Amino acid sequence: MLRKNYKRSGSQEGMRFASKRGQVAVFVILALVIVAVVLVIAFYPKIKLPGGAGATPDPQQYLTTCLEPFVHSSLERLSRQGGMQEPLGFIVHNDTKIPYFCYTSEYYKPCMVQQPNVVGLFSRELGQAVVNEARTCVQNFKEEYEGQGYTISTSTVALNVSFAPKQVNVQLLAPMTITKEFSKTYTSTDLSFESSMYDLLALAENIVSFESTYGDSETTLYLRYYPNIRIDKLRLGEGSKIYTISDVITGEHFTFASRGLAWPPGYAL
Repeated sequence: MLRKNYKRSGSQEGMRFASKRGQVAVFVILALVIVAVVLVIAFYPKIKLPGGAGATPDPQQYLTTCLEPFVHSSLERLSRQGGMQEPLGFIVHNDTKIPYFCYTSEYYKPCMVQQPNVVGLFSRELGQAVVNEARTCVQNFKEEYEGQGYTISTSTVALNVSFAPKQVNVQLLAPMTITKEFSKTYTSTDLSFESSMYDLLALAENIVSFESTYGDSETTLYLRYYPNIRIDKLRLGEGSKIYTISDVITGEHFTFASRGLAWPPGYAL
C-alpha cells in the first residue's frame, strides 16, 4: 500500500514539474516575441525586407511591362512594309507600300541590292517608332513612384534596338536617380521581348542576295532547314515579286519586294 502511494505521489510530482517547465517555455517564447516587436517598432523603417515596401523600385520590370504592347504592335505594322515607316522605292499592293529591296528599271538584267543591311534598317526604324512611347513610360514610372514618396530625377530618353535569335532587345538610354533614404542611379535599362523576327530578316537578306545574283530564288530550299517558316512569292508581272516570310508558330511575318530579269510586255516566258 505504501509502495502504491509512493508511486502515485512521484507521478504527480513529475507532472507538476513538467507543467512548470512548459509554462516557463511559453513565457520565454512570449518574451522573445515581445522583444522582436519592440525592435521592429524601434528601428522601422530602417529595416528593409527584400521585395517589401522598402525595396528599390525596379525600372526594368516596370518599363518592360509598359513598353511591350507597343513594341509588338510596331513590329507588326512595320513588318508589313519591309520594316520601314515611310518606304522609298516601293510598289503598292493591297493599299500597302512595299519597298523594293532589290531593283532594276532595265529589262533582262538582275536587280541591284537597295537594302544591304535589312536587320540594321529595321532596328533603326523600330527604335524611331517606339522612342516616344518609351519616354511616356519613363514619365509614368517617375510619377507613380514619386506619388509613393520617392524622388526620381530623369534625363533625356534614347533607344538602341537590336534583333537577336528569339528576341528583340531594347537598350533604354534613360539616366535616372531614385532617392528615398537611399540613392541608386541607372545609366541605362536593358529590355528584351520575345520575337522570331531575327530569323525572318536573315532569310530576307539571303533571298535578296539570290535575286541580285541569279534574278530569282528557290524558296523551297529554305523549308528543309526552317520547318517553321513559310515563304510566299507573288509574281506581279514585269519582273516584280512580293515576298512574305512567315513564322507559322509565332504568326510573325515580313514582307518586301524585288524586281529583276524583267521582260518587256509581250515577251514573257
